[in-house]
Amino acid sequence: MTEAAEAPQNRRFSIAQLGLLVAWVALVIDAWAPIRDNSFLWHVRAGTLQAKEVAVLTRDPFSFTMNGEPWMTQSWLAELLYGWLEGGSGLGFVPLMILVTSTLTFMCVGLVAYRRSQSVPATGFVLVLTTLALISFLVPRPVLFSYLLMALVMAAWERTGARWAIPFLFWIWAGVHASFLIGLAY
Repeated sequence: MTEAAEAPQNRRFSIAQLGLLVAWVALVIDAWAPIRDNSFLWHVRAGTLQAKEVAVLTRDPFSFTMNGEPWMTQSWLAELLYGWLEGGSGLGFVPLMILVTSTLTFMCVGLVAYRRSQSVPATGFVLVLTTLALISFLVPRPVLFSYLLMALVMAAWERTGARWAIPFLFWIWAGVHASFLIGLAY
């Protein structure tokens, strides 16, 4: 053997492989942006109220004009999570929650894209397009979990042996956000 064959190859990332990192770098930057969506805070409060009452809210606890009137929370499961996390760390959980949920979403999208294309450049391109489409919508509201659940449904559909999980994913999704109907259309 020659010395060149025995020496470890000096591997470098290709442009296509670096493209795979673009989505994650954007997610890291976006996750620590200031909270600009003030409606997120009533989701946190709804979660703390539901945990305190040990029941889903059925009466409006927030508004001035309709206080006590019949009301239904559609994101009770996400709100319970928000209330629980807020009780432990204040709002300090928000950046990490956005980063973890978004990273899992983009990983699922990347896995589905790679499984379909078997191409790193095509997968990188899909992730860059997904980043451009979703980055401004990655806010700490229940819809954040909808993106992950949609990606999980797509990934489960791609693997025949994992399709058993789809009803369970929809069961969770229905408690998180009303956008589960989009997943049903898929």
